[in-house]
Amino acid sequence: MSKKTARNPLIIILLIGLLLVLSGGSLLGLQTHAPGYLTGTQGLQVEFQSVYLDGAYWSSTEKPSGSNPSVVNFGYDMTFDPDQSTINRPDLCASQQPITVDADVEPKTYSWQIKVESGKTLENGSIVDVYEQYNMFRYQCDWAANVWLSGTEKEAMGTDAIWKAESPLCNYAGTTIWQRLTPRSFVYFLDNPKNVFFAPAYIGLSETVEWASLDKNGQKIVDDKDIKSTEDMIPKAKGETVGIYYQRGGGDMVTEDTYLKYKGEALDPEIFRSEYWMRFSLSNFKPINTFDIWGNHNWKFPSAHLHFLVYVFVVGEWEVYIKTGEVPKLEPHTPIVNITDWWGSFMSWLTNPSTLFFMGILGSLLLIVLLIIFAPGVLTIIAAWVLGRRKGKG
Repeated sequence: MSKKTARNPLIIILLIGLLLVLSGGSLLGLQTHAPGYLTGTQGLQVEFQSVYLDGAYWSSTEKPSGSNPSVVNFGYDMTFDPDQSTINRPDLCASQQPITVDADVEPKTYSWQIKVESGKTLENGSIVDVYEQYNMFRYQCDWAANVWLSGTEKEAMGTDAIWKAESPLCNYAGTTIWQRLTPRSFVYFLDNPKNVFFAPAYIGLSETVEWASLDKNGQKIVDDKDIKSTEDMIPKAKGETVGIYYQRGGGDMVTEDTYLKYKGEALDPEIFRSEYWMRFSLSNFKPINTFDIWGNHNWKFPSAHLHFLVYVFVVGEWEVYIKTGEVPKLEPHTPIVNITDWWGSFMSWLTNPSTLFFMGILGSLLLIVLLIIFAPGVLTIIAAWVLGRRKGKG
């Protein structure tokens, strides 16, 4: 085989690849306004941003005046100790897995188009009507997080000495963990839209919180009944949701209706923000301390595992030009009018072939009857003539 012959298939493959690139994928039957996946991030980035404790916010950049926290690590994970590292309050910790799209669930879609301008003249002289077209996709995602306490024996008691009675400092009751949600691009559109928006719409527990504990020996106890009967937080039960807010601290909540109420109307871009907020509220979150008959101290720190169902909206906005006259106007429907025309109806009946056939038979019978009554001799002559013709043929 010559080198020239060997190169021919390679050249053909390269030419086909170049043609596909230049055609923008149209030769593969790709549809416009359809999303495709990006890798790396999916929907929302969750950050444990701050803790609201004792009437003040604590974060990497915030703390109450006069406080001296030993640990203030906030971000993808969280470790927080508002006082000295080995006494009084235990460490409040949190971790998470990334929000990921459930690829087995098809996104729910909404599409609509509204006319925003009529008779616009383009640079080439064409006269068009201008439409805003919206495609909205609701993706189902999964997210999970852990919240737990950790620390020393003194911190389990909430004191600076183990011989002291349990202190309220060991309990994070009334504490709020605030998370910041940052939308991340995880899909793209094959044709460039005017705008693309990403926003959370729903975050709720898909399962009841799984409670566990960690004792002083580092032994993990899953589904700990003591912990389940003591600890309380929001959300806790399957189906409970966390509020989604535009700002830390609360205010107006974001729901699916925030976006769906614009279906069929021009979308207000102000409903989409660069960040959103949600929170975990700890109603009772503390270690369990017990003493045996010998006075030995035993303790268990609580751990909560939360698994969430998340809905993320992706909205693409396009400006579409349609030439004036391309879309035919809807003509009024003309109803059927029933007008009684006696003469026309009679003539229609009279000229009907069936009517003519039966009238012919009736006319013949009537003629025979009249001949029998008024001219029987004529019938005799006709009969003799018919019989005579038959005898002649015989």
